[in-house]
Amino acid sequence: ITLTIDTEKAGLWEGGTLFIYGLGNTGGTPTAYSGDLQGYSNIEAPNQWIIHEAWFEQNFGSMVSILAGFHDLNSEFYASDYASLFLQSSFGIGPEMSVNVPVSLFPQAGLAARLRITPTDNSYIQGGVYDGDPATRGFKAAEGKLYIAESGVSSDSGSYKIGFWQHTAAVTFDGVTYSHDSGVYGIIDQELATLDNDGSIGWFLQYGAADKVRNQIYSYLGTGLHVHGLIPGRGEDDLGIGVARANTHAKHVAASVAETAIEFTYRVVATPWLAIQPSFQVIQHPSGNQFAPTVNVGLLRFEVAL
Repeated sequence: ITLTIDTEKAGLWEGGTLFIYGLGNTGGTPTAYSGDLQGYSNIEAPNQWIIHEAWFEQNFGSMVSILAGFHDLNSEFYASDYASLFLQSSFGIGPEMSVNVPVSLFPQAGLAARLRITPTDNSYIQGGVYDGDPATRGFKAAEGKLYIAESGVSSDSGSYKIGFWQHTAAVTFDGVTYSHDSGVYGIIDQELATLDNDGSIGWFLQYGAADKVRNQIYSYLGTGLHVHGLIPGRGEDDLGIGVARANTHAKHVAASVAETAIEFTYRVVATPWLAIQPSFQVIQHPSGNQFAPTVNVGLLRFEVAL
C-alpha cells in the first residue's frame, strides 16, 4: 500500500513529495529449492509487515532535487526500463552488487540521502549515500555506508547509463580482510523497431564488475529483448526473452563456472485492473557449480490494481 502527498496540491509549498510504502510479504524462500545465487523471483522475501520506504523529496526548479529517508536504491539507480519486465532478480540490479554487499533494496530499504541534477531534458547526474546494512535501519560505524553515483543520457530511441559504487565496511573473502568493496556498471536500453498499434521491440544490455579478489560474484552480464504489443489486438501485452550470467569466483566453489539464467516471460493485461504474467526460467550451474544439475523454474504472477 502506497501513499503519495504532493505538498503543492495539499496547499503547502511547491516541489515537495512525501512517499510512504507499506509492504506485507509471505511465502518464505523459494530459491532454497533451486540453490541459485541470482534469485529467480524478484519478490522473494521473508514473512514480514513493514514500512519499506518512507522518504521526502524536494525539487528546486527543474534542475535539482534532494531526497532523504528510507529509500529503495534500485528505484533510481542501476535500473533498466526494458529489463524491468522480467521476474529474475538480476534483471533488476546486477548480482555483482546485490549479492556481494548489503544494498538498500526490496524487501527492506535503508536510510539514504540522494542528490539529482538534470542539466538538460535528456541528461542527469545523481549520487547517494545509503545505510551500509539496511536490516538495522540506522547508520552504524561498523556497517559502513554505501556510496553510489550514476550519470545518464537519453534520446528518442534509447537511454545509456554508467555508475560507480563503494561500500565502506570491511569485507573478508578467502581469509583476507579488505577495508572496502566497490564496483562499476553500465546499462543500455535501445529501441530496435516500431510495430503497428504503437508496439515496439527493445533491447537491453547490463554489465557490472566488482573486484575479483574480494567478491563471490565478480562480474555480471545481462541482455535480452522486450517486445511490446506483438500480437494484433493485444497492444498492452509484453513479451520478454533474457539471459543473466553471473561469473563466480573460483574460490567460492571448487568447480566454479558462471551461473546462467535464461528467462522467457509474457505479461498479459487481461483487464485494466488485472495482469497475468507466466515466466519460465532455465538456470544452468546453480551457485556457479559446474556439477550442479540444471534447474527449470516456472512462475505465475498476478497483479491487481485497485
